[in-house]
Amino acid sequence: MADLAEIPARASLELSNMAKMQQIRERVLLVSSEHSKNRLIDELSQLYTECGPYPSEPTLYEWELTVADSRPFSSGGFGDCRRASLLGRHPVVMKCSRDCFTNEEAIRRAKREMKVWKNLQHPNVLSFIGSFELDSPSRLYMVSPLMENGNLKEYLEASPDADRLLLVIEIADGLNYLHTREPAVVHGDLKAANIFISKLGKPRIGDFGLSETVTKSSENSAGSNGNSPAFKKGGHPRWQVPEIMFNHLQRTTSTDVFAFGRVIYEVYAGTVPFVEHEEPYLGIYVAVRRGVLPPRPAAFSDEYLWLLMAHCCTTNPQERPSAQDIIRYLKCDDATRRGAMLLSLPHSVQKSRNKSLTLKIPIGLNLSTLRERLGLNNAAGQSMSSLLGLGIKPSKKRPMIKCTVVYTP
Repeated sequence: MADLAEIPARASLELSNMAKMQQIRERVLLVSSEHSKNRLIDELSQLYTECGPYPSEPTLYEWELTVADSRPFSSGGFGDCRRASLLGRHPVVMKCSRDCFTNEEAIRRAKREMKVWKNLQHPNVLSFIGSFELDSPSRLYMVSPLMENGNLKEYLEASPDADRLLLVIEIADGLNYLHTREPAVVHGDLKAANIFISKLGKPRIGDFGLSETVTKSSENSAGSNGNSPAFKKGGHPRWQVPEIMFNHLQRTTSTDVFAFGRVIYEVYAGTVPFVEHEEPYLGIYVAVRRGVLPPRPAAFSDEYLWLLMAHCCTTNPQERPSAQDIIRYLKCDDATRRGAMLLSLPHSVQKSRNKSLTLKIPIGLNLSTLRERLGLNNAAGQSMSSLLGLGIKPSKKRPMIKCTVVYTP
């Protein structure tokens, strides 16, 4: 409750600091003395350190940015990135559209991305600082904080002992923030390469080039809000959902959940989904159409996370969990969350189980109901060979019983 009580006070402080920073920005434009200008910039930098959000409307000024790279240090599907510093102290990244786009196309893409991105503020979402025009002819850059540990893929390669469950939980927190806004924000291109890791090892969802806002009434409609064919078809088949691949429906919160399942795979398998398939990716299209999961490597040993991944990646969007469901599963204790998730799994996911699991079940659940809800009476021909209680005596204070379920063909 204390944390909730602090939220209005923190928001009020941020607004106050933002107003002060905007006033200082305007004063810098008026002073002629370099000493006075530098003093104001020092004050502005201190407030930015304390506040976080930066008041960059209508645009960043030339004196606010110092460009470090003459060439891009990183490139993605649509954008190039260059390093710079904000106020001479804060490392940032400047992103613009690739040279293959006309200036008109590049500006249109950047404005569409900024429209979604600029209003987002969450610890697990990459912050938008502002926009800036540079070069000749002029190009529009989007500016965000530099993430010192690179993207999630790079971070896990460099830090194999990282807490993978914590990373998955925090990514889910960021996704839930996007999906519970009004209107909801659909990321549209969630994958390890678009999740960035801060100096302290915190994940932040970034790259909103395929993002859009949706309402409940607009989800599951055809097309994609009048955007270009390139926008509608954007995204890689390794993370893409069947309803977009084959039915040309628009992106929804459910399509993000599917991609989140693929991110779980990347975190625990240590590789991209369907790494064995290369262009033109025909094998991936066949696998996605048939609902086949990526191969499970030995490194992916966590049975619960495998099942959660399979649940997110089911082909029926109505059977996928919401981001809120995912967080609830991830944050409760191991045995309880396994039991809760297993009892809610659709039958299409049951075939992804390993042979045995330990879980908690409601003590009032009879054996035949348990068999049905665990999918043990389906066409897969599985049967339950044993249901073994582990010595936990049910009581009013403990309305669940811990047990091990062993599956045999």
